Amino acid sequence: MRKFVFILLCLLMTASAFALDLGSVELEQSSGTSQGGTKIHFSPGSVGGAITPSKTTLAALALSDANPKTQMSLQTKASIPCFLGIAVYRAENRPLAGSSGPEWDALNNQSSRWSVLFDRETCDLIDQNWEIVQGSTASQLFPNSDFPIFLEADSTFFVVIYSNDAYIYEVQASPLKFTGEDVNINDLPLDMLCQLATVNDPSKLGRTVFGSGSIGIDDLEYSETVEMTFTDSQVVGFDNRPYCTFTVIKHRFRVPYELSIRHGEYIGVVTFRAYTL
Repeated sequence: MRKFVFILLCLLMTASAFALDLGSVELEQSSGTSQGGTKIHFSPGSVGGAITPSKTTLAALALSDANPKTQMSLQTKASIPCFLGIAVYRAENRPLAGSSGPEWDALNNQSSRWSVLFDRETCDLIDQNWEIVQGSTASQLFPNSDFPIFLEADSTFFVVIYSNDAYIYEVQASPLKFTGEDVNINDLPLDMLCQLATVNDPSKLGRTVFGSGSIGIDDLEYSETVEMTFTDSQVVGFDNRPYCTFTVIKHRFRVPYELSIRHGEYIGVVTFRAYTL
């Protein structure tokens, strides 16, 4: 019996030597450890041995050396303003008028009231093919009834348009009205001949057209010829023009010079217009 009690006491002492007070286990943050900055230690008086960590302890040990990451995405939007500009030049590279921006209407800035002028002293006579009748002006040549003769405007007009959006160009005009007291005089038909050139490099003309200086309009290759006679109020539209390009339109105007047309002044308006699509 004593031997049995002695063996039981030995077993109890051995069990108490390996007993672990789980309340004494603590987690402590420490840099430079092999477990991602977390280590486990026992408070003084506890006895080391095999333990079964709790779920919280396992979560702490699962921390690795991977770099933390956070991010935020912002929606980004840029609104580029639309620019549309139109400038009118005479053949001598002299600017006549300019307009840019929405609802901007430019009148001519010449000292003379008239921009498109047909005058017998300064204008050439041309035939039906727009060719000059050699050696003659309106003051020297009698109106001819054998073949059509026309009085050409005193200048060729160049309209330069640029936009960073697709746009349309059009011309609106009507026959010229007699200014005298006789209301029964027929209107004077107005003929227009146009040729178009497209410049794909905006930097080539941008600073000179809408800034200061001259434009190299004579060096351009013109095509897309359009001919029109205004016998009533009409609008002539051209094909859609691509964005970020210049369009240069060369205009020539003429009126008939015939025996059947009464002497006197005839007036009207020619409008050059551009708008984005």
